[in-house]
Amino acid sequence: IYGRDNSLKVSEIVEFIGVLGGTSPFAVSRARPTPQEPEFDDFGALRTQFGGVPIVHAITYRKIQAASFVPVGSEVIAAVLHNTPEIRAQLLKYIASAFGGDRLVAEFVLLQLLSRIHTRKGSLTLGNLTLNITHFPTPPAASATNPAIRPFASLLASLMPKYHDLSLTLAALNRAWFFPRSVDEVLKAGVLQLPEGTTIVVDETVLEEGVLGDQGAFFFFFM
Repeated sequence: IYGRDNSLKVSEIVEFIGVLGGTSPFAVSRARPTPQEPEFDDFGALRTQFGGVPIVHAITYRKIQAASFVPVGSEVIAAVLHNTPEIRAQLLKYIASAFGGDRLVAEFVLLQLLSRIHTRKGSLTLGNLTLNITHFPTPPAASATNPAIRPFASLLASLMPKYHDLSLTLAALNRAWFFPRSVDEVLKAGVLQLPEGTTIVVDETVLEEGVLGDQGAFFFFFM
């Protein structure tokens, strides 16, 4: 993007229209400095590090809002409202299929998917429903994933435009970074650096016994 634009924020979903370049300008080998350009040996290393990276020269762009994922007309909305009871029944049946036909769990899952935060005051958030579902089968020993969770995860991925799942293993807590961090003046993304409105499933069934280090304890509190 040419010029200064402070409206774009980290983790936003943005659609760009522009011209795709073959390589990044950093791929150009550093020429000898001119009298108007002082010589900085370290700057040449950056050009080598980012050489060959594609670049888009943006002509225009727009932020993708939640409603933009399903562009429908007023006629479709009217038809959906008219058929709400039937659609709700089909949704509950579809969600219950991931839980052996348990309609009660499906009701709570649907309420969670529809809930939205409407009030924020400090650390207090009202409106969002955090749901804990128990009695899943125990995963195999020392497994990083639980096969019993996959039908539910696949179901949510098919329903929600923004979805992410996280296996909360001891290794993930001790080694992974859940939020952005700065390393040698480079901003590294975090596991939970996600767009607003992302549905997250945290699998705690794979959390085994072991030593939780300082970093792991901090991230567990962060979760």
